[in-house]
Amino acid sequence: MDVNVIVLYVLPLPLFFIFVIVMGLRAKAKGLRRRKEYLAAQWHQLQAAVAHGRSEGAHLLQVVQVYQKARTGSKAIITWCDSGQQQDAWFANQYVADGQFLLVRAASGYGPHTGNPNVLFVHPQDVRASADPWAAHAAAALRKR
Repeated sequence: MDVNVIVLYVLPLPLFFIFVIVMGLRAKAKGLRRRKEYLAAQWHQLQAAVAHGRSEGAHLLQVVQVYQKARTGSKAIITWCDSGQQQDAWFANQYVADGQFLLVRAASGYGPHTGNPNVLFVHPQDVRASADPWAAHAAAALRKR
């Protein structure tokens, strides 16, 4: 077999791989852009809910750390976004994530498992709106573009 014939068979193969890699990177970038737009929209919806929810007595909080997940819910440390105060919280029948934002209308009370007199008890019907941890960053990034 002639060397020129071998080159003709081998040459298109690397170009094909480069084409596949470039197309894959373009698809990934498009998916990331859509995810960022989705998160930004989620943040804007949360902000609209916050404006409306304040009249109902709802307040925005951020989950700092989930320290226990049980069959019946999650225990977490939260920070109130308006005051910056931290508090223990029990999310009954819910699983929350570190960094998640929640607009809630809930009450505090005695936590029998920890002996803490100031535990926020959040039931599913108490959550008015929520947003992923990265939603605020996505909204800020899109605003800068």
